[in-house]
Amino acid sequence: MTEPGEPEWGASMRAARPHLGTGTEGHGAVDQYNKDRPAGPMYVQRAHEYARSGVQSYMGLPVCLTPEDLVAGEIDVAACGVPWDATGVGRSGARRGPVALRTTGMGSTPEFPLPDLHTRVDPFKVLRCADYGDSPTASGNTPETFEEIRKFVTTILEAGATPLVLGGDHGITWPCLTAVADHLGHGTVGVIHLGAHTAMEPVEGWDMGSARSALRRTVESGVVRGEHVFQLGARGFDTSAGLWPWLNDNGVRVHLAAEIDQRGIETVIDQLIAEATVPGAPTGYYLSISIDVADPMYAPGTSSPEPGGLRSTALLRSIRRIGAELDLVGIELVELNPQFDNAGQITALLAHRTLHHALTGMAMRRLGITERGWIHPDALDHGLADRPGDSS
Repeated sequence: MTEPGEPEWGASMRAARPHLGTGTEGHGAVDQYNKDRPAGPMYVQRAHEYARSGVQSYMGLPVCLTPEDLVAGEIDVAACGVPWDATGVGRSGARRGPVALRTTGMGSTPEFPLPDLHTRVDPFKVLRCADYGDSPTASGNTPETFEEIRKFVTTILEAGATPLVLGGDHGITWPCLTAVADHLGHGTVGVIHLGAHTAMEPVEGWDMGSARSALRRTVESGVVRGEHVFQLGARGFDTSAGLWPWLNDNGVRVHLAAEIDQRGIETVIDQLIAEATVPGAPTGYYLSISIDVADPMYAPGTSSPEPGGLRSTALLRSIRRIGAELDLVGIELVELNPQFDNAGQITALLAHRTLHHALTGMAMRRLGITERGWIHPDALDHGLADRPGDSS
């Protein structure tokens, strides 16, 4: 079937466009440095080193450098960096996102637990987590890089772990999500996407796609079904002819920032989760977070900032709810651009905390805490229901 405005031979042209491969041969997760040592996670910090001291792994977690390390450590969640921004359409610099996420904020060790104060849940006491290092990339070669990313993420999944992807520009969503769908089944995985842009712009010719078209690629290639994609926070300008008819025709549901302004974030999140859990909906969801979903007041360090976004409190609460109330099979955070951050690194800090809240939600679900918007009673008035003036 041809698309509107294209010649009759357009369908065959689209079928010949670049596509991602299969298998993991030459995946790049093992090299001569790590092939002959006993398998298992390695702490690269001393017990007294945390936050900004010592060797910087993500959240101070132990490091795994081979799939065998993940298996031996029975790792539940493996953080992996994807330092790539050659498919970005805004300001370059998102390739530095993984480094910023590893060096910003807090680090966890067994001596320094990190419970979330709202829920009293420490994700690192519930989930076995590790830093898996960075995916290989091929400078100037998008097709080869996307194949490297797909294979690298696949090694995490085949080791029984959930990928926590530290981006990178939004273009990496296609290979990362393809790896998850290859593992679990095409058309069976849903997507929850928070971002200032839909990432559903049309893809021209044989282009591998850009950050603005990454999610469209996943639908057009059959990795996910459009009716299984749920969006939150899009705003700004719509300059692509036919975008919204295409979204509607493919069943993609987009909760715009205008809807959040009108109805409130809690109401919209309620609806999104209800839509994602109707009979026949996917049981597993890939959570794609573009940090530009937050207003530039809270996240100036991003490649394509767009005014009118979420407050940081709304973002964190929403992410924690999604993690607790839906079954996540993969998480990514993209479009963190440290070179445009301010001196206080507030964007990197927000991105860091956003991922911590996603992991907290996953840990809550593991513990059976899936009640809507649950927080610990002690987070409100010290848990005292009989304080003066309380009629309850």
